[in-house]
Amino acid sequence: MKFKDKVEALETYLVEHGEKKRMASPPLLRLLWKFGLEVPPPIFLSFGKIALFLGGYFGTFWGAFMYFFFWRKKEGNDIALNITQAVFSGVLFGVFMAAYFVRKKQKLKLPDWNHFPPQRENDTEPAVGAYGENAS
Repeated sequence: MKFKDKVEALETYLVEHGEKKRMASPPLLRLLWKFGLEVPPPIFLSFGKIALFLGGYFGTFWGAFMYFFFWRKKEGNDIALNITQAVFSGVLFGVFMAAYFVRKKQKLKLPDWNHFPPQRENDTEPAVGAYGENAS
């Protein structure tokens, strides 16, 4: 199954289970996909990868935003403190988002990305309907 088809199957699966479609394809990943990088949706990444990716992304951009709009205007600004605050905010954000996605994956009973969508026994096509539940 092609990568794009797997993402579309995941979007359908999530909508069927009351989740938002964008959980499968957040804007940053859609941008990476346009450049040809087939990064699995965050719900399929490990805790560490989610924390590192999202925490690094958030901490970098939040720190830059805070520096250019607030911190650099302050008298006696300590750049080491600013970097520490950005790193701390990135770590905190990354850990909370990783916990959220890991818990969501468990709740939705999703398999690994390599096994999504689940196959029916003795069949080469994905299970129809709820992906993994008997579609007979």
